[in-house]
Amino acid sequence: MRILLGFLFTAMLVGGLSAQSGSVRGLVLDSTDGHAVSDAQLGWVGEGGVVITDAEGRFVLPMRNAGTRLEVTHVAYGTKQLVFKGDKSLTDGRWVIWLGSRTVELEPAEIKRAKPEVIFERKDVHAADLFINGDGLWVLAYQQPRMLRAEADQSIEILRDVRLVLLDTLYKEKATAALQEDVLGLYHDLRDMPIVRGTGQA
Repeated sequence: MRILLGFLFTAMLVGGLSAQSGSVRGLVLDSTDGHAVSDAQLGWVGEGGVVITDAEGRFVLPMRNAGTRLEVTHVAYGTKQLVFKGDKSLTDGRWVIWLGSRTVELEPAEIKRAKPEVIFERKDVHAADLFINGDGLWVLAYQQPRMLRAEADQSIEILRDVRLVLLDTLYKEKATAALQEDVLGLYHDLRDMPIVRGTGQA
C-alpha cells in the first residue's frame, strides 16, 4: 500500500513538472490582413520577463499551465491579455495571436493660411518703405496711395507728399517729420541711421 501511494505521489509530481516544461511557440499576426507583427512584447502576467517577436512575427515562450494569462503589447496595437488554454490554444502546435491595430479618430480640422503680420497700418498714412534699427521702426509713409515715375528712368518710382515716421516696439508713433521734396526711398548708413534719398540729393 505504501509503495502504491509513493508511486502515485511521484507520478503526480512528475506530471505537474512536465506541464510547465518545454516551450510555447507561436505567431503574432495583424487581424486586418494577416501580416506578421514584429517587435511585439509578450510576457506571462506576474512574471516580469518578456520576449519580442522577430521580423516574421514569431515568438518562443516558456511553457506554463493552462489558465495562465499572457500579456501582448505593441506600440501600434496597444495591450492585450489572453488566457493560455494549453493544447486548445494551439493550432498545428503553434499559438497564433491576432492583434487589431488601434484607430485614433481626430476631430476635423480646417487649415487656413496665416494672415500676414500688420507692421504699420493707419487709414491716413500709407507705408512705402521701412527700416528697423535700435531706435525702432522707421517708416517712409505718404498720405495718398500714389507713386510717380521719373521720366528719365521708368524703373525708379518717386514718392510725393512723404513723411518719415518712427514707431516703437508696439508700433506706436514716436516721432514724425514731413519731407518737402519728392523721395526715391529709405536707406541707412554704416551706423544704421536712416537716410532718405530725395530726387535732388541723398
